[in-house]
Amino acid sequence: MDNQQTTREEAIVFLEEISGVELPKEIVALPTETLIVVKCFVEELYQKKMNSLRKAMKANELTLKLIPNFIIHTIIKNYIDPSVAAIAGECLDYSLLSGIVNGLEPEYISESALNMNTKRASELLIQLPSHLMPKTIQSIVSKNTLKFLDIVYHIPSDKLEKIQKYIDYSLFNKFENLSNHRRVALEKLYEQKQIDFL
Repeated sequence: MDNQQTTREEAIVFLEEISGVELPKEIVALPTETLIVVKCFVEELYQKKMNSLRKAMKANELTLKLIPNFIIHTIIKNYIDPSVAAIAGECLDYSLLSGIVNGLEPEYISESALNMNTKRASELLIQLPSHLMPKTIQSIVSKNTLKFLDIVYHIPSDKLEKIQKYIDYSLFNKFENLSNHRRVALEKLYEQKQIDFL
């Protein structure tokens, strides 16, 4: 039963991560077997699309390295939606991505992070320069608190101090029945908060 529950939780987390929003109650209420079938179906489609995009982005990485960042920033801000930037951000080498991100606005970064897979978003957040960190974190937490916990789950405890001082902890009070991994993420945040106060 525990194994089945874990699989159900993983399916829900995956579908929320792909959609970027909390799942409708009707989907969460599906029987476990159906939910897992839906997850596998969506995952296969997603991987096919991402593999194609990764190849395209890899082909363009050399070109991006040759274009000055201020030109890339202008193109991104004017023509690329944050959800598209998030997909591209998952495909790019991180050294190239970090240079691009540093010239973007916190609001744009937070929207992109919310549309990224949570592991990559966690890498992005802990590498943000200090001038972008406060507003980016505050924006993510206020827009999608549960997705923020999904991101925190992947952040090592010793790196949490970089972000925890910008979090409005009162936003977590409205959630009573958190999934296991979100509960772990929240416990990590509170543990770090207590360490900082000691």
